[in-house]
Amino acid sequence: MGAQLWEVVGGLEKGGIVVRAGQDLKSAELGRLGTGALVLQTDLVGERLSFERVAGTGPSKGWLSLAVKGAQLVAKSDKELPGAPVLACFYSGGMTAKQGLDSLTPFVAAARGVGIRDCVVLDHPGEPGFEDCKSWDDYVARLAAKVDEDAGRRNRPVCIVAHSHGCVAAWGLAKHFAKRCQKLYVVARRPPNGGLADEVWGVDSAAGVEALDDLNLLNGMLLAWPNAFLESKKKVNPLPHPVPTILKTVRRQYSVPWLPCGSAEVGELCKDNPAIEAPILGIAASKELSRGETLAKMEGWKDFTLNGFELKSVEGNHMGAMSKGSDAFDLILLDMARRSAECG
Repeated sequence: MGAQLWEVVGGLEKGGIVVRAGQDLKSAELGRLGTGALVLQTDLVGERLSFERVAGTGPSKGWLSLAVKGAQLVAKSDKELPGAPVLACFYSGGMTAKQGLDSLTPFVAAARGVGIRDCVVLDHPGEPGFEDCKSWDDYVARLAAKVDEDAGRRNRPVCIVAHSHGCVAAWGLAKHFAKRCQKLYVVARRPPNGGLADEVWGVDSAAGVEALDDLNLLNGMLLAWPNAFLESKKKVNPLPHPVPTILKTVRRQYSVPWLPCGSAEVGELCKDNPAIEAPILGIAASKELSRGETLAKMEGWKDFTLNGFELKSVEGNHMGAMSKGSDAFDLILLDMARRSAECG
């Protein structure tokens, strides 16, 4: 569908533009949207737009025409959504900072399309600015400082979106921000206490991940999170470039002692009350393998919030859940925009 913010530019001389109850031009008239109103697209069929109003006057929702007799009635808006939060994003594991930023570019662009324009992409331990983190608390404090690096972001509400391995750091940041975090969105990752390393690699500690040879590290990944490129290289001996470089990144990110993913150590990370004040929306990929981040495993996030948990599924595999065109984009951004409009 493609969520999008629109502004009413027509109807100035008529008190706004006509809104109807349905797509059909003969459906019941609901009233008029005032010129200058901002609306959030919920569907677009030809020249007919289904919307929810987020600013201005007129019906709260309905259908309108993009143009009438050649006269434009609405235009895509580059304005910031009233009450828009800072958007903090975390990318999947196995990526460097540059690769992670590139992977999230389509999502950040989609967020700007709904008027959420102030975005920051945050990194895993070992990436620039986080190379010498000494503890979980140190890491989370640096993430928070990165969000507030721009003075214009300080003290503003924050929404946090994370994919796969980035979800653990995202939860930590949401807990740090407390009521300042409006909502946490976690995509394709079991909760922090899920014992991921046990199931994926057969080890229960950061040291166990560190000790894996490249082939066992690779095979465990592929049995949980399929990757066509890596699959095509796993039988080549020695493993060809860039596979060893990718595995080096994976090993570094999954073997951090104070950011554990094995059952012997996750209890330490979650020993205090793990529930955050913000609500959580979890999104699972429909084609996850049994060792991967299934819908059933993601149910565990319900114990990590004090204020409401929803779990949805989108079509696709583990990495596709946050790729361009994923239904997760609209699920997250429409929810975020509605929440922001209510707060604004």
